[in-house]
Amino acid sequence: MYQPPPRPIPPFQAPPPPRPLKKKPNPWFILGIIFGVVILCSVIGNAISKTSPTSTNTTVATDTPIPTDTPVPTPLTNKDAIANQLKADAANAQLQGDLITTGYGAKNNAFIQIGLNPPLTMSQSDQLSLVQTYCFNEQKAVWQDPLLKR
Repeated sequence: MYQPPPRPIPPFQAPPPPRPLKKKPNPWFILGIIFGVVILCSVIGNAISKTSPTSTNTTVATDTPIPTDTPVPTPLTNKDAIANQLKADAANAQLQGDLITTGYGAKNNAFIQIGLNPPLTMSQSDQLSLVQTYCFNEQKAVWQDPLLKR
Protein backbone atom coordinates (compact mmCIF):
# COMPACT_ATOMS: atom_id res chain seq x y z
CA MET A 1 0.00 0.00 0.00
CA TYR A 2 1.03 3.43 -0.83
CA GLN A 3 1.26 6.02 1.94
CA PRO A 4 1.77 9.68 1.20
CA PRO A 5 4.83 11.24 2.67
CA PRO A 6 4.25 12.86 6.01
CA ARG A 7 3.53 16.57 5.95
CA PRO A 8 6.03 18.78 7.59
CA ILE A 9 4.78 20.45 10.74
CA PRO A 10 4.89 24.24 10.41
CA PRO A 11 6.85 26.07 13.03
CA PHE A 12 4.93 27.66 15.88
CA GLN A 13 3.60 31.13 15.07
CA ALA A 14 2.65 33.61 17.73
CA PRO A 15 -0.86 35.01 17.52
CA PRO A 16 -1.13 38.55 16.13
CA PRO A 17 -0.96 41.30 18.71
CA PRO A 18 -4.34 42.47 20.01
CA ARG A 19 -5.85 45.54 18.42
CA PRO A 20 -5.60 48.67 20.43
CA LEU A 21 -8.85 49.55 22.12
CA LYS A 22 -10.69 52.47 20.57
CA LYS A 23 -10.88 55.34 22.95
CA LYS A 24 -14.47 56.46 23.42
CA PRO A 25 -14.93 60.18 22.81
CA ASN A 26 -15.62 62.19 25.88
CA PRO A 27 -19.29 63.36 25.87
CA TRP A 28 -18.25 66.71 27.39
CA PHE A 29 -15.89 67.27 24.48
CA ILE A 30 -18.70 66.60 21.95
CA LEU A 31 -21.11 68.89 23.80
CA GLY A 32 -18.43 71.59 23.89
CA ILE A 33 -17.98 71.41 20.11
CA ILE A 34 -21.76 71.61 19.50
CA PHE A 35 -22.08 74.52 21.94
CA GLY A 36 -19.19 76.33 20.24
CA VAL A 37 -20.72 75.91 16.77
CA VAL A 38 -24.08 77.26 18.00
CA ILE A 39 -22.43 80.31 19.55
CA LEU A 40 -20.35 80.93 16.42
CA CYS A 41 -23.46 80.74 14.18
CA SER A 42 -25.41 83.14 16.38
CA VAL A 43 -22.54 85.67 16.44
CA ILE A 44 -22.23 85.55 12.65
CA GLY A 45 -26.01 85.84 12.22
CA ASN A 46 -26.19 88.88 14.50
CA ALA A 47 -23.30 90.53 12.69
CA ILE A 48 -24.99 90.04 9.32
CA SER A 49 -28.49 91.08 10.39
CA LYS A 50 -27.48 94.24 12.19
CA THR A 51 -27.74 97.25 9.98
CA SER A 52 -26.13 100.39 11.14
CA PRO A 53 -28.37 103.33 10.33
CA THR A 54 -26.32 105.90 8.54
CA SER A 55 -27.95 109.20 7.90
CA THR A 56 -26.35 111.62 5.56
CA ASN A 57 -27.78 114.98 4.76
CA THR A 58 -26.15 115.31 1.40
CA THR A 59 -28.31 116.24 -1.54
CA VAL A 60 -27.44 114.63 -4.83
CA ALA A 61 -28.67 116.33 -7.97
CA THR A 62 -29.56 113.86 -10.68
CA ASP A 63 -30.83 114.45 -14.15
CA THR A 64 -32.42 111.03 -14.40
CA PRO A 65 -36.12 110.99 -13.68
CA ILE A 66 -37.31 108.91 -10.77
CA PRO A 67 -39.52 106.08 -12.02
CA THR A 68 -43.05 106.05 -10.68
CA ASP A 69 -45.60 103.30 -10.64
CA THR A 70 -48.14 103.49 -13.40
CA PRO A 71 -51.64 103.68 -12.02
CA VAL A 72 -53.69 100.55 -12.43
CA PRO A 73 -57.11 101.28 -13.92
CA THR A 74 -60.06 100.49 -11.70
CA PRO A 75 -62.19 97.70 -13.16
CA LEU A 76 -65.62 98.74 -14.35
CA THR A 77 -68.69 97.70 -12.38
CA ASN A 78 -71.49 99.56 -14.15
CA LYS A 79 -73.25 97.34 -16.72
CA ASP A 80 -73.58 100.14 -19.29
CA ALA A 81 -69.91 101.08 -18.91
CA ILE A 82 -68.92 97.42 -19.38
CA ALA A 83 -71.08 97.13 -22.50
CA ASN A 84 -69.55 100.32 -23.93
CA GLN A 85 -66.04 99.07 -23.16
CA LEU A 86 -66.82 95.80 -24.95
CA LYS A 87 -67.88 97.77 -28.04
CA ALA A 88 -64.61 99.68 -27.88
CA ASP A 89 -62.64 96.43 -27.50
CA ALA A 90 -64.40 94.91 -30.49
CA ALA A 91 -63.59 98.00 -32.57
CA ASN A 92 -59.97 98.16 -31.39
CA ALA A 93 -59.41 94.45 -32.06
CA GLN A 94 -60.63 95.01 -35.61
CA LEU A 95 -63.01 92.11 -35.33
CA GLN A 96 -64.72 91.37 -38.61
CA GLY A 97 -68.00 89.67 -39.10
CA ASP A 98 -71.46 90.04 -40.57
CA LEU A 99 -73.09 90.89 -37.25
CA ILE A 100 -71.12 91.93 -34.16
CA THR A 101 -73.08 92.45 -30.97
CA THR A 102 -71.75 93.29 -27.53
CA GLY A 103 -73.42 93.61 -24.19
CA TYR A 104 -73.85 92.55 -20.63
CA GLY A 105 -76.09 89.54 -20.24
CA ALA A 106 -78.87 88.81 -17.77
CA LYS A 107 -76.60 86.37 -15.93
CA ASN A 108 -74.04 89.12 -15.24
CA ASN A 109 -71.73 88.06 -18.03
CA ALA A 110 -70.12 90.27 -20.63
CA PHE A 111 -70.26 89.03 -24.20
CA ILE A 112 -69.21 89.73 -27.75
CA GLN A 113 -70.99 87.79 -30.45
CA ILE A 114 -69.77 87.58 -34.00
CA GLY A 115 -72.09 86.36 -36.71
CA LEU A 116 -70.25 84.90 -39.68
CA ASN A 117 -71.53 83.92 -43.08
CA PRO A 118 -68.47 82.26 -44.56
CA PRO A 119 -68.29 82.00 -48.33
CA LEU A 120 -69.87 78.86 -49.68
CA THR A 121 -66.65 78.03 -51.46
CA MET A 122 -64.82 77.49 -48.14
CA SER A 123 -64.30 73.95 -46.94
CA GLN A 124 -65.61 72.94 -43.53
CA SER A 125 -62.10 72.89 -42.08
CA ASP A 126 -61.46 76.43 -43.39
CA GLN A 127 -64.77 77.60 -41.94
CA LEU A 128 -63.90 76.02 -38.58
CA SER A 129 -60.48 77.67 -38.63
CA LEU A 130 -62.07 81.03 -39.41
CA VAL A 131 -64.54 80.72 -36.53
CA GLN A 132 -61.82 79.58 -34.10
CA THR A 133 -59.57 82.48 -35.10
CA TYR A 134 -62.36 85.03 -34.71
CA CYS A 135 -63.43 83.58 -31.35
CA PHE A 136 -59.85 83.67 -30.10
CA ASN A 137 -59.38 87.28 -31.20
CA GLU A 138 -62.68 88.17 -29.54
CA GLN A 139 -61.69 86.53 -26.23
CA LYS A 140 -58.22 88.06 -26.38
CA ALA A 141 -59.70 91.55 -26.79
CA VAL A 142 -61.73 91.04 -23.62
CA TRP A 143 -59.14 89.35 -21.39
CA GLN A 144 -56.44 91.90 -22.19
CA ASP A 145 -58.63 94.86 -21.27
CA PRO A 146 -57.65 95.98 -17.75
CA LEU A 147 -61.03 97.65 -17.25
CA LEU A 148 -62.87 94.33 -17.56
CA LYS A 149 -60.82 92.34 -15.03
CA ARG A 150 -62.48 91.34 -11.81
